[in-house]
Amino acid sequence: MTDRNLSQNTNQEAELSGCFVHLFWSLVGNFILILCLVLIFKKGFGAIDIVYWVTVGFMLIARYVDFKKFQGVTLEGKESTIQDWKKYRILLLGVSLLLWAGIHLLHGWVK
Repeated sequence: MTDRNLSQNTNQEAELSGCFVHLFWSLVGNFILILCLVLIFKKGFGAIDIVYWVTVGFMLIARYVDFKKFQGVTLEGKESTIQDWKKYRILLLGVSLLLWAGIHLLHGWVK
């Protein structure tokens, strides 16, 4: 295999990895959070709470890696900056906390 082919394969792998990272923080992670919220509503406090917050953490890490390593873009298609990550961090943590607390309160009232 020549250096040119090796370089081309490496670039394709990086693009694919970047795509998976972007899909995780923008789509898959949100789906997991919604699923966790539904399960929390049905069962209350439990191991699913850990899954919920670990997913939030992985989403933050994935967004940062997307920006830092893969020159990620925002959902609007613009080049991502550290400011975008900081906004995402604040928004994700704030909304996740409000939804998590709200679901637990709702579970307590409905129960």
